[in-house]
Amino acid sequence: MKWPFSKHQHQAAEDTLTAADGQAAVRDLVRALPDPALVVDISGLVTIANDQARAALDRNPVGHHLSATIRAPSVLEAVTAAIAGEASHQVELELRIPMARSFDIYVSPFGAQGVILIFKDLTREQQIERMRADFVANASHELRTPLAALSGFIETMQGAARNDEAAREKHYERMLALYRRHIG
Repeated sequence: MKWPFSKHQHQAAEDTLTAADGQAAVRDLVRALPDPALVVDISGLVTIANDQARAALDRNPVGHHLSATIRAPSVLEAVTAAIAGEASHQVELELRIPMARSFDIYVSPFGAQGVILIFKDLTREQQIERMRADFVANASHELRTPLAALSGFIETMQGAARNDEAAREKHYERMLALYRRHIG
């Protein structure tokens, strides 16, 4: 049986199908990632964005130049470097819209596709760290007041009330009341 295409046309058609299958596989892979992810071609156009990236960026960036979606020079420089074949980079990005969020973005060359950007959301970790720091500051402040009072009572008992049994007993009672109110 004679094929209707020449050997060259047949190979070109096979290459096109293979490229289309590869593009579909890449698209499926990026969509399956749990973190926001984008693929940018060598001209800077976003070719693939998963749902998480669309939500984080509050828009569908596919078909638009990356600089129209992300206006952070550090990210754009990392993408330019990756397109030029440099090693992977990690950059930070803070977005204010639709809500304040912080990301660590892994930018890496991605074969013939161009560059892949994978966003790690640091917002929750930063909130937890702020809460921890606030707790430590508040606890420290709350402890400082009764400790200062206890220190004053101790100094008084070592000094002026050293030989005054009634004053020492009064200060012991105050110290015990202060302890029970703040600690016990």
